[in-house]
Amino acid sequence: MRILVILLILFSFSSIRGQVFFQESFESLEGWSLSHTFDDGNDNYCKRDSAVALLELGYTLFGQDGVFVIAAENTDGIIGTSPDDGIITLEIDPVNINGLTDLEVVLSLSCNAEDEAYDDRSQLNGDYIDVQVNIDGSGWNTIGQFNSRAGGSAISTLYYDLDMDGDGGELGEVAVGNGMTDYVIPFSGTGTSAEVRLLIKMDGGDEVIVVDDIRLKESEGDVMPPTVFSAQVIDQNTLQVVFNEELGANAEQNFLYSGVSGLSSATLQADEQTVILDYGTDFVTGDPYQLIVFGVQDAAGNAMAGAFSFPFYWNPTTPELVFTELMYNDPSIEDTLEFIEIYNHGVTTAILGGFRLEGAVNHTLASVTIEPEGFYLVARNAVAAQNFYNLSFEDYGGQLSDNSEFLQLVNVDGIVLDSLTYNDNVPWPSAGDGFGPSIELVDPDFDNNIGSNWVASDNGLGFINGLPLSATPGTLLGGTLPVVQFDNNDIEVNEIDGVIEMNIYIAGSNSNQSVVEINFESGTATSPEDHGSNTISTLQLPANSDGIEPIAFPLVNDSELEGVEYFTLTMSAIGNCQIGLNNSITIIISDDEYQSPPLMVNELQSSNMTTIEDAVGEFDDWFEIYNPNEFEVDLAGYYLTDDPLNVQKERLDVGSSETLIQPFGFLLIWADEQGEQGPLHVNFKLNGAGESLYLTAPDGVTEIDGLDFGPIPSDNSFGRFCDGEDVWMEFSVPSPDFGNCVNGLQENSAMIQVYPNPTPDVLYLPEKGLFEVFDMTGRILLSGYDNRLDVSALSTGIYSIRFEKSGLATFIKE
Repeated sequence: MRILVILLILFSFSSIRGQVFFQESFESLEGWSLSHTFDDGNDNYCKRDSAVALLELGYTLFGQDGVFVIAAENTDGIIGTSPDDGIITLEIDPVNINGLTDLEVVLSLSCNAEDEAYDDRSQLNGDYIDVQVNIDGSGWNTIGQFNSRAGGSAISTLYYDLDMDGDGGELGEVAVGNGMTDYVIPFSGTGTSAEVRLLIKMDGGDEVIVVDDIRLKESEGDVMPPTVFSAQVIDQNTLQVVFNEELGANAEQNFLYSGVSGLSSATLQADEQTVILDYGTDFVTGDPYQLIVFGVQDAAGNAMAGAFSFPFYWNPTTPELVFTELMYNDPSIEDTLEFIEIYNHGVTTAILGGFRLEGAVNHTLASVTIEPEGFYLVARNAVAAQNFYNLSFEDYGGQLSDNSEFLQLVNVDGIVLDSLTYNDNVPWPSAGDGFGPSIELVDPDFDNNIGSNWVASDNGLGFINGLPLSATPGTLLGGTLPVVQFDNNDIEVNEIDGVIEMNIYIAGSNSNQSVVEINFESGTATSPEDHGSNTISTLQLPANSDGIEPIAFPLVNDSELEGVEYFTLTMSAIGNCQIGLNNSITIIISDDEYQSPPLMVNELQSSNMTTIEDAVGEFDDWFEIYNPNEFEVDLAGYYLTDDPLNVQKERLDVGSSETLIQPFGFLLIWADEQGEQGPLHVNFKLNGAGESLYLTAPDGVTEIDGLDFGPIPSDNSFGRFCDGEDVWMEFSVPSPDFGNCVNGLQENSAMIQVYPNPTPDVLYLPEKGLFEVFDMTGRILLSGYDNRLDVSALSTGIYSIRFEKSGLATFIKE
């Protein structure tokens, strides 16, 4: 721990108006004193030296001349030779003030304190500077206070907002980053002499205060801007704002108070420091508001230096709310499944906006409501809790103690709505402390401060780190929440339908309505461009409504040609329900104006014994679709069948990138009756004795391609020669997921002579004729009619050439 007090010599006072009749620049050892020993050659004590001394202490500062250092390091719990309270006193010798009454002390300060420094001087590690004067020996009086942060109980009418950046940076950063700020501190009194001293206390690590010359000058009156001392809600349409000094007439101008609509008047009270804001309409109970105050002037005409913000709620209601379940030490590593259950034990709807959890956690609840006998759940990690419990939670961000802690719920007036102090010792159920269960109140009518009224939950929900987690969030002990889920998994519609209809299924409903949230999860069809799913974001299901609840939302029939699109909706619980296993639904949308581009069944194998394995190591039947287009095609939503009388037998899945076919590419599909293995597995097989295979457009009617084939020997295939052509033939060397041009040539062509071979640029055929040049994947790279081929643009490698008059050749391009 290191504490530094650095006194800089600066000789420009142009920013301080009025007559300066005294300054202490600390250029010599006379005229001032310090409570600590310095210049003893030990870094553990104070030093007074040039900038070199700062380097010895591990700091840097400008590198300029004329820097004096007084420093103390705390390496052993003792701050140099300071008193037990750790206060460093810097005192100026008496100054003649004879004939002067209204004076000012001017300090140029810059400082830094680490984030852990407290703003409350009542704390042992609280940091502060007190500025005191002593006139004619009458005693020391504090005329100004600086804290490490604004706020806290140290706020008083003497408080000055010292601009600390709080990042724990070193001295060079502090002085450059914060700069020097002049603070003018007025005081009055009659006498002949005055002493000034600073009481400096810093108890964090690497904290720095930079002090320029201390000056005394005649007062020029009030030059300090006013600040807001406090703000509060008086009633349902009135706010009160209190300033730290008397205000001017502009304090009654309405436009200076923004953020809350409906302001009727701003009235300055008799003390001239308090402004009452009256609004023409009542604040909405439980809604969040934020008042912004800016530009108010004090009696001397000084305007506020910045804006003041006051967030607030109006919610003085006192509903009958009860803590009924706590998961305070779940088995996860960081208690990410920790939660608190709040139950509405009253007969009216409870509005929670503005209520605060205090004690174990400190959190202001959002603007939500709880129906009678309903619940509200808050969690340390709302996302993790929602994923595990399949219920909705609000994130409180804190953490409950693992053994014993106080917890209370209060309204905006501080009225306690419920409170308890839980424990992990008998009579409280000790299993709640890290063994898996939550603890549940036996009955909401029972006193929840009595440990014997709580039990460990036995409702197992799964295992976390080898321990069975048990809890019933959203339901009372012994109760069962209604189960809500989608009635089906997928819906297929056409753009021309104009509406999407689906069913919600509820079972075990009770006398309260259930509320679920429907959210867009993912998909290529979005709202509102393609559909209006956002119109059903929150769905209220009537009480006592077991069965089907239909819902509908619009479907947009636009002019874009979109083929097959899809989107997935998910369901989550908001109140009085739990979500069943069928918690998502996919809607598949076909475009009535879409026309499929040409696609072709290119090769198939009805008896695969040793040719190729699928991803799970099985030799299954397969077929290949060829894309002869210069653009990518998505087969999602297309139909495949081995039965010409049932062309919609199998629809390829939507939402998978695996169904994309690249330009002039191939898509291998497994005919294995194992659709669960992935989107490229269909639920039919190919008959080795021969049958049919057809591809149908997403409209379920338009035939894209197909064929009837006969017996094919095992491990042979049947395909087009060449890719996309009308000629079909058997291949003894199948080419799944590759072109058929090369293996087709091998089946049917004699070898011809071409020269020179290898060649760097030109290749000659025996005579003029039609030719095609292929790479080893079967792609056609060159074609034409000639006996002289320019192959200079080809990459180095091996190529095949088909010549219409005499057959096949292979050549090497150098």
